[in-house]
Amino acid sequence: MRNFYRLFSIVIVATLALAVFVPGSTRITRAQDKPLVCDSTLVTLLMVAEHNYDYLTNMEKAGNTPNIEFGDYKPLLTQIMANMMAMQQNMTQEQMDAAAMEEKSMSEMMGMSNKDIIDQYLKGMMMDNGSMAEATPDAMGSMDAMMTELPTGALANEDPACTALRTDVEHFLLVHTIADMKMGETMK
Repeated sequence: MRNFYRLFSIVIVATLALAVFVPGSTRITRAQDKPLVCDSTLVTLLMVAEHNYDYLTNMEKAGNTPNIEFGDYKPLLTQIMANMMAMQQNMTQEQMDAAAMEEKSMSEMMGMSNKDIIDQYLKGMMMDNGSMAEATPDAMGSMDAMMTELPTGALANEDPACTALRTDVEHFLLVHTIADMKMGETMK
């Protein structure tokens, strides 16, 4: 049931993500003669994003399927995409309406930086727990000082198209994870 709830919103969010976060010069298109070979970690991220949120299925619907080599993962991704496509086609009106409501929150987050998404979520958590005093800008600044900024997962000499896709799928997964967490909190 949870997958059905997310499916509809992903169509819109994936299309928006591609339009906003993948510049035209680094887009991976079907027009390439030879599939782009990225690393297995990126392909694994794509598989997780597809399995949980229809990332590739929605890119395919929008005509933006990346032309990358999936290697050993290709049969898995093909099956996952077929399953997700079938689930999307069988959504009830209630599921589509619920997904449309969730889409608004996610589309707003897709336009934010990862840091801003995390800061907004943490600030909301403090306020929800009755710690409004802790959610002041000074407190948020001290939290930032306690956190280590992690380096990107991009590889040295990585093709810019792989880097752009990696950045997009990482952001996509963060947005959906935060949206899931927020939804879980409202259901308590």
